[in-house]
Amino acid sequence: MTHTIPDDIKNYFTVEFISVLSNNLDEPNPGIAKAVSAIIPTSLAAIVQKSEKDSTKMYALTKDAALYYPRVPDVAKLQNNEVGSNLPHDIFGSNEHEVARHIAAYSGLRPTSVSSLIMLILPVMMGKIGEGVQRDNLVLGENGIFLSGYEEDIQRLTPAGYIIPDLTHPVIPIKEDEVKIHEANINRDKTNFVFPKWVPILIVAIVILLLIYFSRM
Repeated sequence: MTHTIPDDIKNYFTVEFISVLSNNLDEPNPGIAKAVSAIIPTSLAAIVQKSEKDSTKMYALTKDAALYYPRVPDVAKLQNNEVGSNLPHDIFGSNEHEVARHIAAYSGLRPTSVSSLIMLILPVMMGKIGEGVQRDNLVLGENGIFLSGYEEDIQRLTPAGYIIPDLTHPVIPIKEDEVKIHEANINRDKTNFVFPKWVPILIVAIVILLLIYFSRM
């Protein structure tokens, strides 16, 4: 199988880096891995669509990203890339938040955590594509399109059970996604529940009072 730029993007997010992201976002490893596996093909589909509509802008964005994204996985550097902070809106437009909620429902993460992941992943994706543009000396053709042939990669990288939303139209929230997000939040609250610090003190005080009471009987 021919090694492709999408494969380079996927390989960037190693098991070790997934663990770092998990600790950084305070989310479970499996959820982070699921979210990353969904963000990559979803973002790639959006990038290809955007390149067909505004190839000049996308061409410039990919070449710029090749200069600033960290070659070695580094959360701190990705988070500090203010120059790439507009990429989620550049790529997804008004669908930015709904795409995050859709992927959150699939992965079981908080929508805010998915939004953070998207902001971290897009500079890597655009940078890797930009490197390919420079390496292969790709230029804007007469039709203005410089990205093509990624359809098979998108299908291959889409995890089983996940459906990429139709990005050609406004992504409308569906009840199933909202229910999944709600259930995930409830389960997380149960898992993270901690008794207030004063509860053990109260229990001890009650035991002492009971002992005093029964000792006087």
